[in-house]
Amino acid sequence: MDNTDTISFPESLFTDFFVRENRLNKKGFGKWVFYPGMEFGAWDTWWGDKSKRARPHEGVDLCYYCGAADTIFHIDDKAKIPAMYDGTVVKIMGDFLGKTIIIKHSFPDISEGIFLTLYGHTDPVGGLEAGQSVKAGSIIAALAAVRGPKAPTPHLHLSLAWNPESVPYDMLDWTTMGNPGIVRLIDPLQVIDVSEK
Repeated sequence: MDNTDTISFPESLFTDFFVRENRLNKKGFGKWVFYPGMEFGAWDTWWGDKSKRARPHEGVDLCYYCGAADTIFHIDDKAKIPAMYDGTVVKIMGDFLGKTIIIKHSFPDISEGIFLTLYGHTDPVGGLEAGQSVKAGSIIAALAAVRGPKAPTPHLHLSLAWNPESVPYDMLDWTTMGNPGIVRLIDPLQVIDVSEK
């Protein structure tokens, strides 16, 4: 049963955590900046030749932000990545630029299914493994180093998913994440604070 339209996911202080941990307020962090291809559901890539994706973008790419005097900056290579909510790491898997960390979360007002956050293109902190509990705002990874002339600018891929049928975690990968019969992807911009308050 897909009833995510009636579920209200709690707002996350992810941007506040990210700005604090990476000291982005020194450059006057104002808001995240998204170019075509970076947002949820986009069919085009935003790097290289801006080719078509095989399927819609599963999340958002956090890379650029607006600073003081409307100057555009990009997050630094090795930026610290905080957890969005309290939760439990259920899987760490490879992706095309680094590792993806999957964390499950429980919310008192959501009784059906499992809510997951995915942090792609990262280098998990030492010792992070499946089964480990994390707190909202705790550092779970650094941004993965991206090398090569055709590689995109280092960025965090952030996805949110609602798993209505409790699919086994070992079956979760980027192929199943794109299958609406297995999980329901949610636009992260519905729950993350995109600008500094």
